[in-house]
Amino acid sequence: MEEARRFYKATFPRRVQPRLLLDAVRQVEVHRQEGHRVVILTGAPQVWAEPLAEFLRVDALLASQLEVKEGRFTGRLAEPPLVGVEKARQARRYAKEHGIHLAQSFAYADSISDAPLLEAVGHPVAVNPDPCLKRLAVKRGWKIVRFR
Repeated sequence: MEEARRFYKATFPRRVQPRLLLDAVRQVEVHRQEGHRVVILTGAPQVWAEPLAEFLRVDALLASQLEVKEGRFTGRLAEPPLVGVEKARQARRYAKEHGIHLAQSFAYADSISDAPLLEAVGHPVAVNPDPCLKRLAVKRGWKIVRFR
């Protein structure tokens, strides 16, 4: 496990960081400067997402958990993946545990699979949305942005 963490941390600067959308990085910083708690919710495995969370200096990371046996990843998930309704459920759980009002919260997403999360917050934002999410965002009057 630690070997995998070291690998992802070492490769992040050259393989992931150059692909980050600068507008998204700037938006995270805006929220941090405004005193908002910034939380990443991702369906990606935790070990993959940790370097991003560290780079962005977020307050918390909620990610899919890989199964571990005898100190090694098995290649299977330990629990349901953090996507769709599960992502929204985990957002509600986290908000309740930390006294956060989701009606005052922002969520950013690019996929229709994240619609339950966007519906759970007061300030949903569709970022570079897929066609289905774009249609839903237009229908619901959600903000749509193009990040580069």
